[in-house]
Amino acid sequence: MKGVSSTSLADDEPVSGRRRLTVVLWTGVLAVTLSGFVALFVLLLSDQRRQDWEQAEVAANNLRISVQREILQTFNGADLVLMSVRELLRGNPDFRFDPQKRRAFLGGSGSDVGIGEIYVLDAKGDLKLSSETSPRLRTNFANEPFFYSHERTKEDLLFTSKTVGISPMKDAAVILSRRLADRDGAFAGVAVFSLRLSSFSQLFRSLELGKKGTINLYGTDGTLLLRAPDMKGTIGNNYVATPMFWRLATATAPFAMPSAIDGVERLYSAGKVGALPLIVSIGLSVDEIYAGWLTLASMTAISFASLAGCVVFLSIMLARELRFRRESEMRYRTLAHIDDLTGLFNRRRFDTCLEDCFAEALQTARPLSIVMIDVDRFKMYNDFYGHQRGDDCLRLIARTIRQRPQRATDIVARYGGEEIAIILPQTGAEEADRIAEDVRQSIEKLAIGHAQ
Repeated sequence: MKGVSSTSLADDEPVSGRRRLTVVLWTGVLAVTLSGFVALFVLLLSDQRRQDWEQAEVAANNLRISVQREILQTFNGADLVLMSVRELLRGNPDFRFDPQKRRAFLGGSGSDVGIGEIYVLDAKGDLKLSSETSPRLRTNFANEPFFYSHERTKEDLLFTSKTVGISPMKDAAVILSRRLADRDGAFAGVAVFSLRLSSFSQLFRSLELGKKGTINLYGTDGTLLLRAPDMKGTIGNNYVATPMFWRLATATAPFAMPSAIDGVERLYSAGKVGALPLIVSIGLSVDEIYAGWLTLASMTAISFASLAGCVVFLSIMLARELRFRRESEMRYRTLAHIDDLTGLFNRRRFDTCLEDCFAEALQTARPLSIVMIDVDRFKMYNDFYGHQRGDDCLRLIARTIRQRPQRATDIVARYGGEEIAIILPQTGAEEADRIAEDVRQSIEKLAIGHAQ
């Protein structure tokens, strides 16, 4: 180190080290804080995503159960109609369906065909009574499972077909039937209710499933019987060979997979409708399930990014302000110890350094020397050439002293006026004399002109 510069750097090194440590610590704290917030947001968003999925599962399950219950209630109502017709036939063998009775039993009016048709067969399987308004081409049903099942038993049981058939109106239908008996309990025929599955279309269309949600009614053979919203060309298609149908047929819990019908990924809740040959599935679009979550995640990410950006920006501004203050303090502190004219340490700094060096010399029992330099006839030079030339002379002498080879521990200061002092720690008298002579010779070589 040399002169003023070396001592200033020595003073700055601890400050720079502390500054670097402060920057590292602050950066670490900021990084840990932001990482903690990121982890918290990720945890909260993950939990919200899980909750959205679970709520969708619950909603799909509840909706499916509600639809299954509605379908079963309709079939139970059809069974009650069958028993009512049977009782009417016992009391009035000549009972016939007129428009009023038809509406009472089957509903519908005008162009509405109602929920199905009722047929009464005799002991030979011949059609003897029908609720249809137009004559049927087929009049014997003795070879149908619902007929010979009742013919072979005396028990009064509701028969439900194991497959879905086609009604005279070309609609998919499920057959319900009950045994008819004479006064002696002998087999007297069968009362049949052909329930149209299209009667559930209004129920299906009334459900709020989102833009991409669907409700499907399958036969257990894989045939798509009803769908809402309707998709042209799909009703009547058989999907028994698709992986999706087998998962629907065997599902015990909601699951997600792409649809075999339109390829949209949905969360499905499916189940068989009681003992009926029907499977109901509710499909909620995965994209729509997570739509709210994605919006929340995007808003959270933008908000966090903005917050993080503000924190980083404010941290940078704060660091710049603190650095500016430190630099200002260092500059002011340096200026407080530096002589403005020569750039050497001033008298205040000299006194402080001398006190420290003297205490160290006493503690270590090592020598301490001081060289006092006085510029000869400087007052006369200053008066003759003017203060500006005098100042230039002092600057030149100070720069010469500062630039001479010296040890790191040597301290050069302006003692006052034209006097300059050099503190030489751990230096004896002979070495101090040599240094003083070197300084004198260096200044003499400047050959500063003096007319006086």
